Amino acid sequence: MADTQLVNIPFLIYIRGAQEYYLFIEKGESDYFNKLGPFAWLGMAVVLAETLVVVKFGRAGGTFGAPFPLRVKAAWAIVVGGGAAVLAAWAARERLAAARPRARPKAA
Repeated sequence: MADTQLVNIPFLIYIRGAQEYYLFIEKGESDYFNKLGPFAWLGMAVVLAETLVVVKFGRAGGTFGAPFPLRVKAAWAIVVGGGAAVLAAWAARERLAAARPRARPKAA
């Protein structure tokens, strides 16, 4: 029971953080959300801390004794490269859309 509760608490934080991040990404010019909220930052901090704990104690405990196989490294390289390409394309599209002059509605 306690293990389930320990998993659910960060999950509830991540739901709110994901919402804040989504509103930040999909904001318009006049929207209220012009910066990331505290739950989004908290979620990123928890993920970073968990990653550091796994790396630190994984090496000492012998979890990562053998090096990763080449196919695992290649798969992660494809995933990271694809994600970076998608984010770069999205950023370029947003930058071009912001630089494009907007048409003014004609007065009647």
